[in-house]
Amino acid sequence: CPSVTLRRPEDDEDLSSAMRALWHDPDLCDVRFELDDGSLVEASRTILAARSPYFKTMFFGSLREAREATAGEPIKLREIQRETLDAVLEFCYTGSISSLIDSLTRCPEAVIFAKELCKGYGERSDLEESGCDEEHLAKMVESLTELLKAANLFQLERLLKMCEVELARCVRESSVANILAVADLHNAKQLRRAGIAFVQKHSRSIPKDTLETLPKGLLVEIIRSPPRGEHRPTFGSF
Repeated sequence: CPSVTLRRPEDDEDLSSAMRALWHDPDLCDVRFELDDGSLVEASRTILAARSPYFKTMFFGSLREAREATAGEPIKLREIQRETLDAVLEFCYTGSISSLIDSLTRCPEAVIFAKELCKGYGERSDLEESGCDEEHLAKMVESLTELLKAANLFQLERLLKMCEVELARCVRESSVANILAVADLHNAKQLRRAGIAFVQKHSRSIPKDTLETLPKGLLVEIIRSPPRGEHRPTFGSF
């Protein structure tokens, strides 16, 4: 019997387009979030609950937020930026964070690197080869760090892992301390391992005062378990 192809690449594109249209259709939204700046963001409770245990409990459990959502009152979300929430919602609807990535491509030097982030786990050249400078690297790290925090809060495991992978690729002498601190705080194990390995390999080129801002436990771990064949890094007394 001839083989039958039931799934085509364009099917995924059609589904993604339909979900994106659903996301932006106010008639199909039944919950509003209020951010610190007073802005309101709409979404579908059903979509969010299907993607996130956190949202499922929020909307359909006994929490105050469930009563507020049912009554049509906006749910207050504190310490979450609009850019971050938009990326969370886009992921919940489409499985993508392409809008966030597009926002990081405002300068030509950042286009190659940032576009590659959309590919998820595909191979790509190193950051230096993309021509992305320190300013753009810092912006990418900041945006991805905030998104990782939100993914951890909202229990979006796949989004968390995506952020880990992309932040690991952003690890440089100038960014490793911040990235390691975030990984340690939010139990991002893959990212934490990548950061520790980078410090162990490049400790001579990383400013001492930068590393000494890390939690003491992290520094002890780095010092006590150097990779085989590498020198033992020293950062002074604690």
